[in-house]
Amino acid sequence: LGFVDYTEYFYCYGGMKTPNTPIPAPGIQPLGYYDCLGYLYETHMIGNGKACFCPGFTTPNVHSADSYSSPSFPSTGNPGVNLFTSGNYVIQDSALYNPRIIDANGADTHARAYPKTTSVWSEPAGQTAGYQNYANPGSGGEHLFATDFLSGKDGVDSSFDPNCFAHYPAQGFSCLFTDGSVRFVQSPPAFSMVSGGALKVQENSTGDINYDLFFNFLENGN
Repeated sequence: LGFVDYTEYFYCYGGMKTPNTPIPAPGIQPLGYYDCLGYLYETHMIGNGKACFCPGFTTPNVHSADSYSSPSFPSTGNPGVNLFTSGNYVIQDSALYNPRIIDANGADTHARAYPKTTSVWSEPAGQTAGYQNYANPGSGGEHLFATDFLSGKDGVDSSFDPNCFAHYPAQGFSCLFTDGSVRFVQSPPAFSMVSGGALKVQENSTGDINYDLFFNFLENGN
């Protein structure tokens, strides 16, 4: 996996050039085009792929299940709306899956903190700078494994509006932790980062460090 936005792919086939086209039914695919949470659907571990999409996002948001429901769910997206710069139609769900990286300051920012269910990892407080008046608390007692996607499209600053924030107008975040627990987390500094535009989807060291801090705030939230 690369930058945090690569963790939201549900189905990704480089040769899919046609919109509104049903993708292969669940079952192990020989070419392996399902990705991230899409593996759960491919392997019948979840019965309905819509479980990977927050119902708070609706059409025309590219992270809504509605965007991939013509003629039936799951299909590639709508003409133009869901077209990537590569010229392909892929499916993106609304969850950041296993987004934590070992070292946001390091040379290799692709290595995941939790590559296996047995993985153990933590980050000390202050490893990177804080945000505004909030210091970096380091990782928390519960370790984040998935949370909401927080942007409308690449290169756009995060904001507190229904196109970016999954649970708008609520100011919390759905979080899945490595121990299997799920909580709706309230975190003033995490919310401040989103509403202040700090979580732009940009594949560089600034993006890595900002998201790393954001995840620390979630792990230390209530």
